[in-house]
Amino acid sequence: MASQVRAIGVIEGRLLLPLINISNAMRKVADVSLHHLQPIGGGITLAVISGEVGAVRVALETADAAAVEYEDSTRTQVFAHPGPEVWELFENLGVNVDLTQSL
Repeated sequence: MASQVRAIGVIEGRLLLPLINISNAMRKVADVSLHHLQPIGGGITLAVISGEVGAVRVALETADAAAVEYEDSTRTQVFAHPGPEVWELFENLGVNVDLTQSL
């Protein structure tokens, strides 16, 4: 499945509840799927989405705008056509991104 992914987006935030609301907002404005949302330690929560490159970019722009409302500093990154090193990085961080299932 990973080889068929057009793009993945990663959102890193400090607070779980705002990131849940931000994830909801992203899914309302863009055709993306949410695959991972959980605290990863050090006060950081991680969300991973997938979709077409343009949709992921729009979703992450929405995340950045919504984070201001919650006064949460988020970081976002688009990985267009992610290669094996991206999946290896997730694995090394202990982040299980199962693209066969959406939250």
